[in-house]
Amino acid sequence: MAQTKFNYDTAWKQVETAFNQGKPKTAIEEIDKIYKQARADKNEAQQVKAIIFKSQALQMTEEDSWLKNIKVFEQEIKTAGEPVKQILYSVTAGLYQAYFERQRWKIYDRTVTDNSDPANPDTWSVEDFNQKISHYFEKSLSNPSLLQKTLLTRYDPIIVKGNMRTLRPTLYDLLAHEALAYWKNDESQITKPVYAFELKEMVSLAVPKMFIRHTFETKDSSSNLYKAITLYQDLIRFHLNDAIPDALIDVDVARVEFAREKAVFEGKNQLYKEALEHIYTQYPKNEQAMQAGYLLANWWKQKGDEYKVATGTQTDKMAYTIAYDYASKVVAAFPKSEGGLQAKNLMLEIARPSVELRVEKVNIPDKPFRALLSFKTTPLVYLRLVKLDADISKDHKIFENDEVYWSKITRLTALRSWTQQVPATKDYRSHSAEIKVDGLPHGRYLLIASGNAGFSLEKNPLASAEMYVSNISFIHSGEHYFVLNRNNGQPIDGAKVQVWNSRYDYNKRANVMDKADLLTTNKNGLVTLPKKQARENNYNEVHLEISTGNDYLFMDESLPRTYHSAQESNKNPGVWEEERAKYYFFTDRSIYRPGQSVFFKAIGLTADAASGNPKLYKPESVEVILRNAN
Repeated sequence: MAQTKFNYDTAWKQVETAFNQGKPKTAIEEIDKIYKQARADKNEAQQVKAIIFKSQALQMTEEDSWLKNIKVFEQEIKTAGEPVKQILYSVTAGLYQAYFERQRWKIYDRTVTDNSDPANPDTWSVEDFNQKISHYFEKSLSNPSLLQKTLLTRYDPIIVKGNMRTLRPTLYDLLAHEALAYWKNDESQITKPVYAFELKEMVSLAVPKMFIRHTFETKDSSSNLYKAITLYQDLIRFHLNDAIPDALIDVDVARVEFAREKAVFEGKNQLYKEALEHIYTQYPKNEQAMQAGYLLANWWKQKGDEYKVATGTQTDKMAYTIAYDYASKVVAAFPKSEGGLQAKNLMLEIARPSVELRVEKVNIPDKPFRALLSFKTTPLVYLRLVKLDADISKDHKIFENDEVYWSKITRLTALRSWTQQVPATKDYRSHSAEIKVDGLPHGRYLLIASGNAGFSLEKNPLASAEMYVSNISFIHSGEHYFVLNRNNGQPIDGAKVQVWNSRYDYNKRANVMDKADLLTTNKNGLVTLPKKQARENNYNEVHLEISTGNDYLFMDESLPRTYHSAQESNKNPGVWEEERAKYYFFTDRSIYRPGQSVFFKAIGLTADAASGNPKLYKPESVEVILRNAN
């Protein structure tokens, strides 16, 4: 009687059921059956899948299971044949890497010592982990000729299928890119020797045929950077003559990006651009090459960001236009490719319309004034003038929340509305023009600009500029304020000046204003702010509400209190100086391990009670309390 063939799909469904029922031990029993059968069938993919799932089940049943899982994999490596052995090396390296990332904060506090136990990762330093992980990734790439002949279809049970199969056609590709992900990471090698490998050769950004022929020389053979760049050579060499160049293009684009990031020679940005141009123009009808096209567009976008009017060339000025043209071609060719989707977003960013407004903070009543309008990719700007009443002006929540702000002010009734035609531009840059605003009566106003007539909040540029219309102005020296006519500069006699002292309310977690003295200017337009109350309550800022006749000015900007800070006559000088004392601490290091002594010194500063000038503060004793930040 023929023996029934073992059904792996059915067996894995039983494992899934056990997991779903929260029975990891039952799952382990089923997994062990699968593993035993897979060994008998020499089914490499099912063997590896069983090992991986068993490690997941162990994590659910045992504390500190990560180390036991690693031991399981390391034990399997000893008896596994190729290429299962290489797969297990890669997976084990990933387990060590995952543990390092979870325990990074502890591991960084360790130092390289002779007391580390090779069998106990809890004693390892950062460098110990790097050596182990890097070694395992190297072992995962041993016997490359075998790995390059091994198609991934054999390992479908353990591979999550996506859109990368043509880019990772062999087991070698899969394992090599896993190793690259680690070796490309700067954190993987914190400590470096004085002769550390650096990417100084321009050939690192050359065309593939030149790049793979170059020999990178170094004394630092353990360098992860060196391992990464030479592995890129191996991958490109492997795929250089592929009939379908997808995998070659993908790895070459990645190599070019990596080389640009790590290179330390002058002119690397220009060579990076030329390398991308070579890929993009050599494969104009290949979907993978669109990634190079997008990166080329982004290169021009960055060049546009760096443009300076004083020093830039005409080409630099038009960089956004060049970027947009590259991106549009990529989108037209392969709109759903990764490069196409990124290029589409770049186009939206470059062409996104914008408006900005700037006006003088205070303007003279009933006289026209100018506003500076900045605009980008919008041929027509819609403008509104609204008056801000006292209730809106005092509602700070409106001005602190962007969404609430725009929702509120775009619903305000407009005193005036008009449109402004602006010059057409083709460089996707912001341009500016001065526009006329007709005169207004006294008050506080908001000028609002929009890219559409509805002043909508969605996908529409909005800008606003707050202003005051008043003949009142003032200048000050210290606490002495002179109220003047803004139009002719003459002092204003008899103006009422309401003083509002500003402070931070810790209960409300906001700045509040306390009403203080009401002052009247003399014939010279002068008022002097009282000092005592402000000094006693530690007011550091002040607002002035000024009125005269039918004119009024109460700006929202605060002014610094600059009173002379000598002590009051009724306060003990020693107490006064102690209240103002500050200490600046200096420690012998920034981070301490448990048990280490903390050495520190401090310098005390205060203000002299007689003159208000700063001086060293030298009390007889100071109590210092050290707290553990952890």
